[in-house]
Amino acid sequence: MTIFALGDSIVKGFGVGEEKSFVNVNEKGIHTVNFGMNGATSDYGVSKLKDIYGDILVLYFGINDFLSNYSVDYVVKNLMTIFEYVDKEKLDIILCSPHRIAIDSIENWTSYTSFISTNNKLKEYNQKLKDISNIKNINF
Repeated sequence: MTIFALGDSIVKGFGVGEEKSFVNVNEKGIHTVNFGMNGATSDYGVSKLKDIYGDILVLYFGINDFLSNYSVDYVVKNLMTIFEYVDKEKLDIILCSPHRIAIDSIENWTSYTSFISTNNKLKEYNQKLKDISNIKNINF
């Protein structure tokens, strides 16, 4: 079984290192490929589709999209493109809900408004992910 993980620095292993990323599985017969990248947005996810094959795709995008001031609808559109590819290739998908930014992280932000805007978008986005996953029968 081959598991591909596609996403941002969280997928890459931010804070723990790539070898301890939540997507790495050390089980016989399971091969994981980590396509996590620091700063990655859903545009990166769409650009990597040609490199995805195997059995399962773990998908985690959103935080960097909203830090880049992308709209929720734009990110959802990119995810729909990824879902179409997954359907065509007959991959199973695990859709991860990006976490909201903790209030104690604000000291590293350029503005309080940006912090609030990003968290508001993440809240709306996560609800849309939940709704889409229910409609499309995607693991969420």
